[in-house]
Amino acid sequence: MDAPFAREEELAQKSARLKELNILLNMDQKDRSIMDDGPEEEMPEKVRAREHAR
Repeated sequence: MDAPFAREEELAQKSARLKELNILLNMDQKDRSIMDDGPEEEMPEKVRAREHAR
């Protein structure tokens, strides 16, 4: 338990890369949350149909 983790640097690098990739993958969701400030019932039918198509 007292021994240092042998691959700590590699873990840090890969964790940073994973965080970058998650940010890139979730970019679409962030934009959607900014635009979605009301319940779906208030959206016009055409917009609601486009949302379901995604």
